[in-house]
Amino acid sequence: MLKEDIKKQFKERNYTLPDELDIDSLIGWNNFDGSIKIYPSVKCPVGLEGFILSLILEHFPNNTQRVSE
Repeated sequence: MLKEDIKKQFKERNYTLPDELDIDSLIGWNNFDGSIKIYPSVKCPVGLEGFILSLILEHFPNNTQRVSE
């Protein structure tokens, strides 16, 4: 659902990802002791980090990890 929402938001804003990126490359995740944390990946352009993080938090409100890599 998150990926579909990102695609929908990009389409509504007429935003096209650069050729070297896809939706999967914008999102990172880690499994910490059975708790999965989802965050904007290091490949996510700086200008999109806040947007991607806000969508992640909409779908996963208990997710607290920020990108810091």
